This record gives sequence, structure tokens and C-alpha cells, in this order.
Amino acid sequence: MTEQNDQYAVIGDRYSDFKDTAPLAGPEAHNVLKHLGDLTGARVLDLACGHGHYTRLIKSAGAAEVVGVDLSPVMVELARETEQKDPQGITYHAADAVNLPRLGEFDLVSAVWLLNYATTKDELTSMLRGIHDNLVPGGTFVALTVWPEFDPFGPEWDAYGLRVVSETPAEDRGVLVTDLIGTETSTITTSRWSYEAFAECLAAAGFTTYSWHVPEVPAESVERFGDAFWDNYRANPIPGLLIGTRTATPGGTPAELRAAVEGLDADLSAGDWAPTELERVLAAKLLTAVPEGGLPTVDAVRAVFWEGSEAFLRENGGRPALVLGALLPVLEAGGEEAVTAAGAAVTLLRRFS
Repeated sequence: MTEQNDQYAVIGDRYSDFKDTAPLAGPEAHNVLKHLGDLTGARVLDLACGHGHYTRLIKSAGAAEVVGVDLSPVMVELARETEQKDPQGITYHAADAVNLPRLGEFDLVSAVWLLNYATTKDELTSMLRGIHDNLVPGGTFVALTVWPEFDPFGPEWDAYGLRVVSETPAEDRGVLVTDLIGTETSTITTSRWSYEAFAECLAAAGFTTYSWHVPEVPAESVERFGDAFWDNYRANPIPGLLIGTRTATPGGTPAELRAAVEGLDADLSAGDWAPTELERVLAAKLLTAVPEGGLPTVDAVRAVFWEGSEAFLRENGGRPALVLGALLPVLEAGGEEAVTAAGAAVTLLRRFS
């Protein structure tokens, strides 16, 4: 992700001006806010926040807590300067979404022009896993990214503020070079990932429920520029909206179990999470019935839930409970993949002592 950092370090203020003036900004904001839904009282994590454009819009729409994250220290500094001039209670962090720490428990995660900066499927999976692990169970993410069906040789977008210079085929993606057309032209390199790549990476990150949406042109943009002005936008949209939900009750597939285990294991290793005394006691109780190299029984896992009661589900983020909730149906289903995923869960629980 260093390349993205370098790109935005160069364009800085120019990108801020572009977001405020380009015709495409109106439909973009309309679609992002529409799909985020009612923000009243919500806790929102805004990834790829840049200079804080959407971060401030989200807070103004009624969100109770908003945290902005961007890879570029230059963009984060611009966002903090605006916050200092017009305080809204927003916190900003400079961090890489490929190695995103767990920053809290958020009802919503917005990711406007983030996923298209992944240059490998491993990076794309890591971004999505970071989103997954920062959402509460049942929480939703809204990502604006390059539409997989966008045709770089189709109807042009110059009138909306963006020109496609070239696209070079690469494995599972096209490497797009685009110009942001403003008072000064800035060039950005990004990725157009395929549906198949997204499906693979979403599953690996633990998402089983997601959908794609074509952006619409709002009435105010039609009124400002005329309906015909937006013909190319509708015919060949560059942005697409990807919306996913973290499973409220873990579905228990091996992929979901692996995602839950890997996320918790990473935070435990980094010192960003530690088990409570109750979680240590329950993990130890479960492990006493597990032979070396073996797996717990379904009944043993259910007994831990019963003994832990509501506190086990709610305290400390309830993350071990989510792991065990995903472990139950995996143990019941069986199979080679299930054994591997369940074994990883047992290894994680041994680290609690």
C-alpha cells in the first residue's frame, strides 16, 4: 500500500479540491449516504477517509462516534486541521487498512475508494478481514470501489472529472491509470477487481452476506447539469457499491471460523486484546477435555456457553464466544477442512492461559 501513500502525499490539497468540485462528487456522496442508512446514534469507522470529506458528512448526519483512518499522513493531517478549525468530535488515525488494528466495535464501516487500492488478493482479503473484525455482529460495511463491469474503452467520464488513461490486465484485476481532472490534473493508479476475486476474498474474510449495487444519479445532480449530461455515467459506471454484513450469529463455516480465529489471534499477539478472567477459566475448562492434538466435543462447547452465561457473550467484545459459536456447527459438520479450522481454534484457546 506504499504506492497509494505516495500518490496522495503528492496530490494532497488538489484531491481535496477535486472532491469538492468534480461533478461526480454529487452522485458519489448521495449513493454512499443512502446505503449507509440512518446514522442517528451509530458508531462508524470511515476507512480511506482522506481529508475527512465523508467522515464529516457522516458525523453531521447524526452518528454518535466517528473514527477516520487513512494510509496517507498528509491526508490525515489535512483532516485534523479541518477538525481543529471546526470541531465535530472526530478522531483520525494514519494506518494501513491492509494491517488494520481493531479500533473498536462499530455498527457501520464506510470504505470509499479503498478496496481498489489492493494490489494482491492477499491485500484485498486483509482489508476485508480488518473491516469484518471492526464490525459488531450484524454490522454492515458500505464500500465504493471500481465496478467489476466497468469498460475502460466504453463511454468516457471526462465530463464528470475523471479520465481513464489506460488499463493493463493482471491476474484477477485490471490495473487502471486515471486522471483526476480539476484545476490541476492528478494521476492515480488503482485496481479493477473481478467479481470472482471479490467473492473469494470476501469468503476468506468471513463475509457470507453481501450484494452489489449500481450507483444512481440523484435528482439534484440532474437538476444542476441536465439529464442527458449523465448518459455516460449511467451507461458505463466506474463506481460500484459493495455492501456486506457481518454474520449476527456465526454461520459456522470453516472460512468464518478461520476468519474469527485469525482476527482474534492477531489482536492477542499485538496486545490489542486480552482475555478476561472468565474467558481464561472457560477456555481452560474446555481444554481439559481435549486430548493433545484432538478437538473438543460439541457437548463440551455447549457446556462452556451454558456456564459462561450472558457475560461470556457480551463482555470484552464477546469475541471468544463468537469463535466458539462458529466452532459448534463446524464440529457438527465434520470433514477435513472443518478439522483444520477447529484445530486452529483450539490452538488459539491454549494461548489464553
